[in-house]
Amino acid sequence: MLPRTKKQLSNIGGIGKARLQKYGNELLELIENFCQEEHASLSTMPNISSSIDAARESSSTRHISLHLYRNGMPPEVIARERKLSISTIRDHLTHFVETGELEISQFLDEATLNELLHYFAANPESTLSAAKGHFGDKYEYWQLRMASVKDSRRQLPA
Repeated sequence: MLPRTKKQLSNIGGIGKARLQKYGNELLELIENFCQEEHASLSTMPNISSSIDAARESSSTRHISLHLYRNGMPPEVIARERKLSISTIRDHLTHFVETGELEISQFLDEATLNELLHYFAANPESTLSAAKGHFGDKYEYWQLRMASVKDSRRQLPA
């Protein structure tokens, strides 16, 4: 069962007074909005207490996005609920593709990934802007960036 009150949040290991004060309202609002949008009953929603625990442990906005994504929330919903841009959420998730905590196949199909990897292999000095110029509107920057981090030996400038 999802926490619905600050008292319920405080019963989750790792949420002390400071974290409850800092993140409590935002987490409760996020949970409530997610449940309303998905028209799901709270009794049938997955228990995200462990996700909240893990996010709190890191206190990283990236980790909060990661844990919400892992609990089935699409990037667009995470962005809306956290009041962040979709590009910020995609940057968060790209970070975890780079660290190996998320699989790139969750975001790019095989044909897209192969095409982008082929481009970057053929153009090892290419910037993301140059890649965007090459592909035009076919791919968005986040897709280019995600494919570029597949090869962790190179960091592309924006």
